[in-house]
Amino acid sequence: MKAEPNQARRESREGKALIRRLTATLIVVVAGGWLKAADPADLKTFASEENYVVEGVPIVLKQKPGMATVKVGPGFRRTDDSGTLTAANGAKFDRERELKVRFAIYKMQSADPVDEAASKEAMDLLNQDSNIEFAYPVYVNPASGLRHFLNDEVVVRLKAPS
Repeated sequence: MKAEPNQARRESREGKALIRRLTATLIVVVAGGWLKAADPADLKTFASEENYVVEGVPIVLKQKPGMATVKVGPGFRRTDDSGTLTAANGAKFDRERELKVRFAIYKMQSADPVDEAASKEAMDLLNQDSNIEFAYPVYVNPASGLRHFLNDEVVVRLKAPS
């Protein structure tokens, strides 16, 4: 029995698509063997300035001292609904904006501008709290004023095969 031309082309495309997927999977698996997992402490170490290139344009993001993106653990219970977190050194963070369940942006309470050292110390202490999954700094784009928030999700964009 002879295969129809359309069916043969479709099977050929499906076969090529399967080969591309298997190749991509093999590359990821092999590369995974070469990659070393980051030390957990490295995941909570942040530079005061980050540089990126997006579509050929360099972008500089600067850390906004006194602001943090915080995700509290599932066992975290507030004693009141004030939205305030307190670090072990007594630094208080007020919830500025709820992003999703257990995840919000906090701003450090201070009559004076918060410096990087005080912000880093308070954030390090929040990260050591067993009720907090993470406390990451907030970055700002000085050119646009837009804030950028780190979270626990990874977004990957793969370039389509040509």
